[in-house]
Amino acid sequence: MLDLRDRVALLVIGSALASGLAVSLVLAWLSGAQGLVAVASFVSAGMAGLCWVVQRQLVGLPLKAVDRSVRELNALVRSGDRHRRLTLQGDAAGAVAGAANRLLETLDKDRQQLEGEARLRRQLLEQVPHGVLVVDADGTIRLANPAFSRLIPVRGALVGRIPVEVVPVPEVQEVVNQALWESGADERPCVSGARDLVLRPVRLQDGGVLVMVEDVTTFRSAERARTRFVANVSHELRTPMASILGWTEILESDIERLPEDLWEPVNAIRRNGVRLRDLFESLLELSRIEARSRELPLQRERLEPLLAQAVVSAADRASLHEQAFSLECEPTLEGWVNVEALGAMVGNLAANASAYTPQGGRIVVRALAESDGRVVVEVQDSGIGIDPRHHDRIFERFYRVDHGRARADGGTGLGLAIVKHLALAASCRISVDSAIGRGTTFRLHLPDAATARLHSVSIR
Repeated sequence: MLDLRDRVALLVIGSALASGLAVSLVLAWLSGAQGLVAVASFVSAGMAGLCWVVQRQLVGLPLKAVDRSVRELNALVRSGDRHRRLTLQGDAAGAVAGAANRLLETLDKDRQQLEGEARLRRQLLEQVPHGVLVVDADGTIRLANPAFSRLIPVRGALVGRIPVEVVPVPEVQEVVNQALWESGADERPCVSGARDLVLRPVRLQDGGVLVMVEDVTTFRSAERARTRFVANVSHELRTPMASILGWTEILESDIERLPEDLWEPVNAIRRNGVRLRDLFESLLELSRIEARSRELPLQRERLEPLLAQAVVSAADRASLHEQAFSLECEPTLEGWVNVEALGAMVGNLAANASAYTPQGGRIVVRALAESDGRVVVEVQDSGIGIDPRHHDRIFERFYRVDHGRARADGGTGLGLAIVKHLALAASCRISVDSAIGRGTTFRLHLPDAATARLHSVSIR
């Protein structure tokens, strides 16, 4: 078998011979030697054939080598043997084999990386304590991790079925449907046996849905225990506090008969007793709100009469402090609200505004419709204002911006915490805009119709 260099040399020699014979043929014809012409013609034809054969070998052999290399490469890939490599002889075949081997090494590295990532994802899915359910765009289950089956006992194999067929918790199918066919879905609480669960759906880029299932049984049990404790303690303390306040009022009604040095202690007892009574009432109210968290029904109502009733107490207080108080609301404006929650929120915010606005200041409660159709209720004052560094914490229980001022006004430190929890329970969003010296504006962003419908579904 000739190598590539020998074949090239043979081609060059053959071409030279053919050219020389062709020249001899012309000369012989011119001289009249007919026999020589015939011989030269025969030899020239033979050399031409030789050139054709050599060309076929030069081109055909590399193509055959490439074909053989591709076949062997395909066999290696199918066999799954990562260590075998092509070993072809010859310049052309060897070059093809080298390129193929480099390709095999690259494929092997990529495959090892993909397998490592697949193992990591599998371990994460198996070890994560939360349940994971992945549903394709057509609504059928693609995969579920072991934790999902531990948290929610399933009926048979999951893959390829729709959730309602194999998952005995209807909320799972509901959040999947909302995430697939509607604009989106919020987290949804549900119960499976003795477990309190929270479902968190996430829309995937391929159109499917991932549902994360979290077990919040321990957290909910602790919350219920804390709520019961606060409610019981507050309730038990109300009776002795009522007795203390009753005797204090009797003493104050005839205080002239007491020694003058006892007047101030009696007044302090009454003042702090009232503050403790208000604190117990606020704790009880907060406990009731937390117990009914996200369970306040919403309905569409005209806002003007509701707001007018909510601000009566705050308006009376503002009048005593010589503050200008006004309500601005279109008579026909409506919004999705829980009547009791709206009254408590606006009443608390308005009372706060009066407490932190100096004499002669102004307080405005207004309701207005935004450009997108949502309704906002604002409580605005011209008071001392709140430094922006406190804005993230003013809704915490007992958080004080100004401890001295709060004690002097007799506040409980729970008013804004109550407003925050009521807003969450009624699907409202609350925001604050304030700075020192330029007053404060609290805004209640009421839910729109779509949010109200989702909220109604979640509490059924």
